[in-house]
Amino acid sequence: MIGSYFKRLARQNNMKTKHGVAYGDFRGYAVTFRDGNSTKYIDITTSFPEFADRTALQSELRCVNLLKQYNIRELRFYDERIEIVFLDILSTRKKLLSFIDYFFPILDRYNASKINICPRCGQELGYSSGWMLLDNAAYHMHDTCMDSMKMQTEREIAAEREADGGSYLTGAIGALVGALIGAVPIAALRYFGYSEYIFGALTGLFAYLGYKIAGGKNARGKFLIVFVCSIIGILLGVFGSDAVYMMLAVKNGQLSPMTNKDIIPGIFYLLATNEEYASDCDLDIILNISLALLCMSVVFRNSRNKRKIKTLE
Repeated sequence: MIGSYFKRLARQNNMKTKHGVAYGDFRGYAVTFRDGNSTKYIDITTSFPEFADRTALQSELRCVNLLKQYNIRELRFYDERIEIVFLDILSTRKKLLSFIDYFFPILDRYNASKINICPRCGQELGYSSGWMLLDNAAYHMHDTCMDSMKMQTEREIAAEREADGGSYLTGAIGALVGALIGAVPIAALRYFGYSEYIFGALTGLFAYLGYKIAGGKNARGKFLIVFVCSIIGILLGVFGSDAVYMMLAVKNGQLSPMTNKDIIPGIFYLLATNEEYASDCDLDIILNISLALLCMSVVFRNSRNKRKIKTLE
C-alpha cells in the first residue's frame, strides 16, 4: 500500500508505482516507498563491497537516537537490503526528509552499491537486467541474479512451510474446542433475549486461535476447517439456547408430556412447522456466520505468509 505522501514524493523523483509500492532511482539508489499499519517504509536495495563498511555504518547509526530524532521505529540490515521503518505520525513527514538528507550521504561514504550495481553479485548492470519485487522491496538486478534469488526464496518458503509441520486433525480438534467456547456466550445472550451477533465474529476468532494453539497444519485447508467448526459452534449456540429453555420448561412441567429426550426432535419439529421460529433462527444463523466469516478473513489475511515475488519490469 502506498499513501498520498509517498505518491507525491515518487512523482517528484520520477519513480514508478506498481503493486502497492513506489520504486526507482532515488538519490542514485534503488529505493522503495510503501505504507504499512501506522508505519512508513523506505527500502534501499544495496550491498557493501567490504563487510567492514557495513559494520562501520551500523556502529555509527547506533550512536544516533533514531526514534527521537527521526521517528524511526526500526532500521534493519539484510544481505541485499536496508529497511527503515518510520512511525506514521504528524511530525514524521518533516523528519523523514531530514533523515534522507542525513542518511544517503552516509551510504556514499561507506561505499554502498548504487542503482547501477547489482546488489546480489556486485557487478555493473547492463541490458539484461530488470526490477523484481520481493518482500515488498524492489530489487534492480541482473536477470540471472533475479532468477537465482527467486529460486532461493521459493526454497526458503517451502522449507518454512515444511518446518511448520502441524496436523489437520489436531487443528480441527482445537478449532472445534474454540468454536464451542464461542458458542457459550451466543447461547447465553440468546436465551436472555439479547443480541448475540458480535459473538459470531468471536466464534470465528476462537476457532482460529484453537486451530493455531493445537498446532494445526499451516496450509490452504485450514480456512475450510476453521469455517466449518465456526458454523458448528454457531449452530450449537443458537439451538443450544432453545434446548436449555425447553429443558427447563420440561423440568417445570410446562411442556408435559415431553421429556428431555424429546427436546432435539422438538426443535426440528418447530423448524419444520413454525414459520416464525424458523425465520428467526435463519436470521440469527446467517448474521452470526457472516460475522464469523468476516473475522476469519481478517485474521487469515494478517497471518498468512507475506513473502511475495513479482516481476515489476
